[in-house]
Formats: sequence, structure tokens, C-alpha cells
Amino acid sequence: MNNNKISIGKKKIGDGEPVYIISEIGSNHNQNLELALEMIERSAEAGADAVKFQAIKFDELYSIKNENKQFYNWFKKIELEESWLPILSAKAKSNKLDFLCTPTYCNSIKLLCDLKVPALKIASPQVQANHVLLKQAAETKKTLLLSLGYSDYSDIFKAQIICSRAGNENLIFLHCISSYPANPKDMRLKFIQTIRKMTNKPVGFSDHSLGTTMSVAAVTLGAAVIEKHVTTDKKQTGPDHNFAMEFKEFKFFIDQIKETELALGDGTRQNFLEEEIQLRHNVTLYMYSVKNIKKGEKFHSNNIKFLRYGDLRNISKENVKLIKFEQYQCLNSLMARKNILKNHFIEWKDVHII
Repeated sequence: MNNNKISIGKKKIGDGEPVYIISEIGSNHNQNLELALEMIERSAEAGADAVKFQAIKFDELYSIKNENKQFYNWFKKIELEESWLPILSAKAKSNKLDFLCTPTYCNSIKLLCDLKVPALKIASPQVQANHVLLKQAAETKKTLLLSLGYSDYSDIFKAQIICSRAGNENLIFLHCISSYPANPKDMRLKFIQTIRKMTNKPVGFSDHSLGTTMSVAAVTLGAAVIEKHVTTDKKQTGPDHNFAMEFKEFKFFIDQIKETELALGDGTRQNFLEEEIQLRHNVTLYMYSVKNIKKGEKFHSNNIKFLRYGDLRNISKENVKLIKFEQYQCLNSLMARKNILKNHFIEWKDVHII
């Protein structure tokens, strides 16, 4: 078991802690501030721990000279106004949510740190290819959630080394399949356990699949963080709406994760339920005479058998002195202390131990 625990704000992430659930709003605000604020409220109502946006700008990632106009126009529609960040952060805090954001360009790291975000989410492209940004993010000493969408083994080690050399060990790795929507056959969910062994850090799952099944399965494999894209309407245009989860399903999704956590337990089986204890009593086998047994006669398979007594709830324990099958097995031999009639349960007062 990995006992390393990382904090995001006031919440601990790791073994034995509740799964930390991120409502990934991303670019599904459609550049509408009112919609973004509404989505924060609905994320809180659903039971999320955090909301996440992405600080993204075309000019910080691409050259207009090398991209066609169609792509440029499409990309400009998913940008996030930097002036929104303090408004979104305040809204999240007022709804008792952690405000998270993905910095996709270096200048956005300072903007987010000025807002005192509890953690930074580093997206798959930056983890794999933008080590300058990754290093700057690590130097903030904030908890980093690192998506591994198309990172190979060496990329994962490199990312951890870069952060470690920057003095930051507060890392949470997110297994992720960069396909939208991701197909169940491609999920490789057991890689969650491999990442835990590789990094000795908490591991989560950034889920791009449809429905709830993959995230629930990830939790059973040890995912400490679940990130899920949300939308107010899957039919809207935009890169992330079609595979995102509408809020009516998101509430059910969170409930399923919490039920799964309860069902998993802590790996022990120390106490039985009261119903189970009663059932144990009810199926216990007790010594029973199948013939008339004379005083001094030994007990053996020809004159006894072992039967359930029935429902013991209404029988005083003081009056029930029956001989259990496992007790009989531990003794070399028993002899009748008195005559015992056929078809009776035999009590300890009826026998001698030879």
C-alpha cells in the first residue's frame, strides 16, 4: 500500500482518504462567464471537491503563420479570458470548492499563484513536451496533478525527476487516455497500479470515456483522484461537449464513486454484521440423537448426527448447553451420563468426557 499522502487545500489525497473529485469545466463555458459561474454552482450541488478550468491562448501555443484560419478561429473560441480567473476563483470558494486551473503557458502560472490556487493541473502536452513550464510549475512548490495522456515510461520518470530537482515532491499522477471519447478497450486501467509502483505517489484518473463505469473501476484499482468533464448540454458545439457528462448524470456519477468507496472498505474483515452473527448461530450444527442411547453408551455415528437447532434468538443462552460439532471433534470420546431418548438435542449435562 502506498502511504504517501498529498494535500490539495485542506484535503488529503492518498490511501485511506476519500476520492477527490474534480469537475472539469475546461472550455465548456463557451466563453460565457455567466455559464461558467452556473457550472461552478452545479458542480458544487453535485458534490464535487473542485472545479477546473484551463488557461489557454492561441498566441502562446501556436504561430499564426503555421496554422490555417479555420483552426485559428476554432481555437480562439476555447480561450479563457484571463480577467475571469479571479471571478471564477471567488465563485468556487463561495461554493466551498477548490479552484483549479491548467496553465498551458508560463505566464499563466503566476496568474494562478496570485490567486493562491491550492494546486496546479499540468496537462498531458505540457508534461510530455513542455519541460520549461513543468519546471516553473514545480518551483511554485504547489501540489501538481500531472496528466499522463501520451507519456511513455521515460516521460513519467523525466517529469518526476524535473519536479524533484525543483524541490517539489507534492505530485499526483493522473492516468489518462487522450482519445475523445476514450474507448473502454483502450483504457488500460491497471496501469494505475503500475504508476503507483513507479512513482510511489498517489495516482488518479482523468476520465475521457462515456458514462460512469471506467471511473468506478479506477477507484477499485486505487485511483485517489477522479477528473471528469462536465457540460450543461452534450449537443453543444465545441471540442469537449460530446464526451462530457451532463450535470444530472454527474450527481449520480459522484454518488456511485462514494458508494464504491464505502463498499471497498479498508482491506480488513474484523467485525461481522449483526445479521451475519445471527446467521452463524442459526447454521451451527449441534449433537442430536438418532436412536435411544443408554447410560454409559459411547456416542458414534450410528447413534448421533449433527443438526441445526433453528432460530436461537428466542432461546435463553443460559438454557442452551448444546454440544457443537467442532466441540465434539476436539474430544477423544464421549459417553452418555444418562439414558437419552431418540430425536433429542444432547446437552453437556447429558455426557461424560472419557
